[in-house]
Amino acid sequence: MSMSEIFEEANFTLENRRIDSEVRLQEHIDEINRKFPELASIDKEISDLTQQQLLKSLNGENVTDIPDRIEVLEEKRAELRMKYGLCDSDFRPQPYCSVCGDTGMVEVNEDGKTIRRPCSCICEILAPTLLSLGGISKYPDMSFEKGATSFFAKNPAGEKVYSAVKILAERFKIPDMVLFGTSGQGKTFAAVSAARYYAEHGIPSMVIRLSDAQELMMEYRKIVQAFYTVPDKEKRVTALRDLIVDAELLVLDDLGVEVKTPNSEADLLYILDSRAQLGKKTIITTNYDLSTLRERYGARIYERIKRSYKCYSLSPKNAG
Repeated sequence: MSMSEIFEEANFTLENRRIDSEVRLQEHIDEINRKFPELASIDKEISDLTQQQLLKSLNGENVTDIPDRIEVLEEKRAELRMKYGLCDSDFRPQPYCSVCGDTGMVEVNEDGKTIRRPCSCICEILAPTLLSLGGISKYPDMSFEKGATSFFAKNPAGEKVYSAVKILAERFKIPDMVLFGTSGQGKTFAAVSAARYYAEHGIPSMVIRLSDAQELMMEYRKIVQAFYTVPDKEKRVTALRDLIVDAELLVLDDLGVEVKTPNSEADLLYILDSRAQLGKKTIITTNYDLSTLRERYGARIYERIKRSYKCYSLSPKNAG
């Protein structure tokens, strides 16, 4: 399933909720009208007069008396509603989500600016699919909610970086970054936790080992060059390849452990350059330091990382 299909499905769910709210409102109003026929009669009079006013206006006829008659009826209706213990909410749709009114979006203030963000209701709809498609569900024990006190108990440098990543993720301000250090220092834990946070808040994200990303790129090339490909496979591979480029946050895990192929450098450059052009953010994790990365990948990739990525070490010996 592509990203556009995922969001279309979520918006379809919201649309159905809005329709259901309107249906429930009409059923409620019908029940009120059956119980209080006088109210139903006044509503009909107001509706008839409003239609009459419109038709006369279109025909150029005098309608000066109609607004006053409507006003009198509306006042009488308000008195009756109060008498029968009815309030405005009885005549308004009651959305499933009172925060966004089933629109799926809310406005929040960030740094003095009003920003539109996905509401928690649509995030609940999107999250399972985003977590699964983005490969994040493969890491069930990696999230900010799990905490990291015990994990970083003997590594204050790692905990400092983890805390910074957490703060940036919670503000949706993750920059392009490289997390490096020896194995077992929490690089993947921090990166996946950030990706999970994004996905759970309705923002497309992806976690993939670089070796798997390269295999995926190879599969995609085969599909493009093939005379025929099984449609389901083509759709799946294309959706994942597109997500590598389009995800708001991509975690490229374990840079340096992949087997080098004739396309290794070209694939990595394509991913990094494509995402940079789209303004998408990437977290790279690696066991190598920057000098080793330069030796392994050459100047072109090294310069891109050095120029555009913030680099953080989680190794205790590199603290500070």
